[in-house]
Amino acid sequence: MSNQVNITPLESQVIEYLNKELAPYFGEFFSDVDCNDIAKDLGINVNIIKGAVGSLVKKGILETEETGSGFDVVLFTDQDAR
Repeated sequence: MSNQVNITPLESQVIEYLNKELAPYFGEFFSDVDCNDIAKDLGINVNIIKGAVGSLVKKGILETEETGSGFDVVLFTDQDAR
């Protein structure tokens, strides 16, 4: 049985974006990026980005963290271990 996860082209685009944006925070459990940032920078509707992020959370690649400000930041799962 394979442990491979199928990634859609949109999910791949989100991962590539986050890889670049979150690189300074690898090794830390920190992010200042939320779905609104991703949507704005990629020029994609925020609801579509939320769907892609939600799918990547279900696949165990990303997680979100409530900040108390009304925005959930997006991080890689185990980002602090990178």
